Amino acid sequence: ANGDVVAWRREDGERAWLSERLKNRTLTAPLAVGRTLVIGEGNGTLHFVSREDGALLNRITPDGSAIAAAPVLVGNTVVVVTRNGGVFGYRPE
Repeated sequence: ANGDVVAWRREDGERAWLSERLKNRTLTAPLAVGRTLVIGEGNGTLHFVSREDGALLNRITPDGSAIAAAPVLVGNTVVVVTRNGGVFGYRPE
């Protein structure tokens, strides 16, 4: 709700890491793909975050309009839809 991104360890339920880098932003639900979390933002930025430690791997602005919904995985492609109607596909590592 506040933009913190938190990872929890499956084996014991303890917190693995916390990233406050996206605090107080309007974010979509994250999508886990390989070693990456893909998170959309209301300002139109798509963030690629490491699942291992929460480090920022990359940041892309598809067309400058807000990310309209949570990214989805289709095959091995992350599909993102923007408020302006753009549909974009990415293949993170």
